[in-house]
Amino acid sequence: VNSLRAAYVIMYKPICLWPMSHVVAAHVQHEPTVHAKRELDELEKQVELHKSLAAAGRPVLIINYADLLKNSEFTKKRLEEFLPCVGPLNMDFVPQSGSDVWPGNDMKITVGVETYGKQADLKECCNFQLGNPRRKEVGECLVDHNRPNEKADFLGGLDRFLDNVEHHRLMKATRYLDELSYI
Repeated sequence: VNSLRAAYVIMYKPICLWPMSHVVAAHVQHEPTVHAKRELDELEKQVELHKSLAAAGRPVLIINYADLLKNSEFTKKRLEEFLPCVGPLNMDFVPQSGSDVWPGNDMKITVGVETYGKQADLKECCNFQLGNPRRKEVGECLVDHNRPNEKADFLGGLDRFLDNVEHHRLMKATRYLDELSYI
């Protein structure tokens, strides 16, 4: 290897997708305020990382976890164009224990991204409405009008644990990442 050129991929997760993780769901049940603030902090860190890398002239790509699952061909194309050296990606690759992952990784992968995405119902689990990447329509976490007794907002119900300033910051970070995930 004579030279190495770093490129960065930042994957963010729309905040309402937290119910997809059993570990996160258990954490939310016990400490919802801590989790809501942690999600906000993580999104803001991703925004600052992108701004810092872009300002330094570093190549950086933002992808949306929901698009990885449900618009995998779109995401695959973006990744292959951004990282041409990696060659064709297999979106249904399943890592093998002992060669790709080790017990210390705590990986629970049993199917590839594409298969998992086909199985996942983001609207049912998380009230997430997919967008259409070809028309640059961003997917979004929806207000759940079927739960009139809960304050379920675009945070999957976590909005009640953020004050107005924090909620504004969260919306700003989400919009920033959403817009760049379709470039």
